[in-house]
Amino acid sequence: PLGLGLQTFSFAGLYSNHQDIAPKYASILLAITNIFGSIPGVVGVPFTGWLLDHTDSWYLSLFGPTLFFYISGAFVYTKWGSGERMVIRSEKDT
Repeated sequence: PLGLGLQTFSFAGLYSNHQDIAPKYASILLAITNIFGSIPGVVGVPFTGWLLDHTDSWYLSLFGPTLFFYISGAFVYTKWGSGERMVIRSEKDT
């Protein structure tokens, strides 16, 4: 319960960051991030079942993929994440 409660703090940054980066295209950015955010849920459930069948370890099957996605997500955000406003030019602007 504590982990789920603390995870809610990330939602404030997630949904406001799109508006900060590109206000005009915030809805499109939110759709793209939701697509990429749902991929681990779609792929992760069958992968966890496969991992459980092959390792017979409940702890490895549950915490291994979770640890991988948290660490890789933190790495990607640290490497390429930014809150700076993007300049997106449309055909009207040129």
